[in-house]
Amino acid sequence: MKRLLPLFFATVAAAVQPPTRPFPQHATYAAGSIRPSVATPTQMDAVVADFYDTWKTRYLHAGCEPGQMYVFYNDTGDNGDAIAVSEGHGYGMVLTALMAGHDPDAHAEFDALFAFFRAHPSELTPELMGWQQVTGCLAAPDGGGDTATDGDLDIAYALLLADAQWGSAGAINYKAEALKVIAGIKRAEINAANPSIKLGDWVDATSHKRHDTRLSDFMPDHFRAFARATGDPLWTQVVDKGYAALDFLQRKYAPRTGLVPDFARGLNTTKPRPAPAHFLEGRHDGDYYYNACRVPWRLGTDFAVSGDARAMKALERMNRFIVARTAGDPAKIRPGYYRNGRPIQTDYSSIAFNAPFAVGAMTSADRQAWLDALWQSVTANPSDDDDYYGVSIKVQALLVVSGNWWVP
Repeated sequence: MKRLLPLFFATVAAAVQPPTRPFPQHATYAAGSIRPSVATPTQMDAVVADFYDTWKTRYLHAGCEPGQMYVFYNDTGDNGDAIAVSEGHGYGMVLTALMAGHDPDAHAEFDALFAFFRAHPSELTPELMGWQQVTGCLAAPDGGGDTATDGDLDIAYALLLADAQWGSAGAINYKAEALKVIAGIKRAEINAANPSIKLGDWVDATSHKRHDTRLSDFMPDHFRAFARATGDPLWTQVVDKGYAALDFLQRKYAPRTGLVPDFARGLNTTKPRPAPAHFLEGRHDGDYYYNACRVPWRLGTDFAVSGDARAMKALERMNRFIVARTAGDPAKIRPGYYRNGRPIQTDYSSIAFNAPFAVGAMTSADRQAWLDALWQSVTANPSDDDDYYGVSIKVQALLVVSGNWWVP
């Protein structure tokens, strides 16, 4: 693998435009949202920039062709040595768009990430990205050529950010490309009859998983942006369906904790249910695990930018549980819980769980002490060299908590 090299930018032909919304932004969030009181905005900006620089050094790689970059996914599994996944690629495109101004190379990096994205389309839906690439820059042999919805959602959102950040009159028409991706998502990754979010474009009309979803793919701020960009009411319907499903799952299956499962089935009804073990990924598919850990981040972000009371309600259920469970000590957050609140793992912590809870704590002044404790814990926690997932989530969560998330 090649790390980012200064000479790489000599191969980038796109003209570099100054950003119109350079980091830091200090966005105005919805009434009722809070930010840490233990650091000044300037101090928080410096922390975010430092962690972004660490993320970039470790995970933003040049390759596979000149003028291309990808977010390095350091994993060895059944598909061989994976170098990239669409999930991480979406993270990278969002981060480079938001960190322009701090990162002088952000525009060139974004365009190079876009070039890699377009060079690795889904075999089923060419507007979208193939889920996984392995050594040799090939699609992973077992399903790597179709999609995972979350990556495409972030890529589309990032392209809208790029249009707002640099305009679309240059080498890449970001707005037009965003609309292509959004159209592909609507056609292949949204069950319009419900309407709900599908697992990927490999789920067709005959699949027994066609009415099932990954709860962390519910990104309301993204769908609101898609609605503004397209004028299509479908995206507002997806927001409404998602919040209704979350509310029912919390009340019916986790009344004491508010914890939602990684996957849910039956989104074609008003009574969705947690997926069983080994539904898609493993024995904890019906528990609050390494997918659902992102839910407080996604809902907290939506509350910050929209003030949606449904986000606050869902998050407060989780906040009450996690504060009581840990006695207000973030070091006691465990990586995974059964829906009854019993921890799945007891001997370690993960930033992939702690950082999202910080975003979820931004909904009420009553959670100020908890948010302050989370900020101090998350920012004191060094980034693990081998944890692409946690570090990528952490940087985005810190962007939100510090007030630097904005919507296109």
